Amino acid sequence: MKLIKWIWRLVVIGLIFISLSLTLTSPVELKVDSTAGLVKSSINKVVDQANNSDLQMGVSFLQESGIEDTLLSQLPNGLAGLMGSGRTELARTLFGIDQMSAGTVRIDGSEVKISKPGEALSQGLVLVPEDRRRQGLVLGHSVNSNLQLPHLAENSRLGWVNDRALGGLAGKLIEEFRIKVARPEARASLLSGGNQQKIVLAKWISRNPRVLVMDEPTAGVDIGTKSEIIETIRNFAAEGHAVIVISSEYPELLAMSDRLLLMRESTVERELTASETIDEQALELAVQGVNHE
Repeated sequence: MKLIKWIWRLVVIGLIFISLSLTLTSPVELKVDSTAGLVKSSINKVVDQANNSDLQMGVSFLQESGIEDTLLSQLPNGLAGLMGSGRTELARTLFGIDQMSAGTVRIDGSEVKISKPGEALSQGLVLVPEDRRRQGLVLGHSVNSNLQLPHLAENSRLGWVNDRALGGLAGKLIEEFRIKVARPEARASLLSGGNQQKIVLAKWISRNPRVLVMDEPTAGVDIGTKSEIIETIRNFAAEGHAVIVISSEYPELLAMSDRLLLMRESTVERELTASETIDEQALELAVQGVNHE
């Protein structure tokens, strides 16, 4: 019976990996025109700013035209722009879901290759995707399984999973991120949108990544959960991690970001000044291009 039990566990783990693979490789919603050459928003380099004690890590973009060395430091960096401006494609490219047609990526001054999610994870870069239900969770599996998924490799040996360690990890994350669930074995699909988003945040932040990229992290959640998510993001950035936030909700974007970059037509066009982002209305005008020169 024990042998059958362990075989069944291996089958379940295999199914989880297959589900995650299918999730991360879902079709691209906005295609890049192949006749346009390279994608303007492709990541071209990530620069080391070791000479600046306030910037332990940097991410920058070299555009075909416009700003060079636009730094994305460990401070929370917000990407503002209209729908279709290329923000989601940029995030997917960073995580290796979409492919760069040109350019390089550097983290802490060293060039890295990221052509698939596994390579992004190995470099300490994670993505909280725009669609948590389709891309961020395995809804048919338990809260426990979803939280444990990114940690299976380091808690497995010769195909045997350390259930005790993984169970303790899941319980700790449920408590730390205040995930409201009747029991950890409950399916993720049964939770509210806010608690589902907490699962996605918890499983990636618990990997202690160097770069955290989030696409619409507060979309479709209640006000209380939004406040918790904002607090979590700012605390994580304060620990010295690079954070990139994409959001169409201007109050939340202002609350989460210390610096804001404007994207337009798949290009990181410029950094928004303090006068342009003094409040929600000013930010909206800047994104709409009302005051753009």
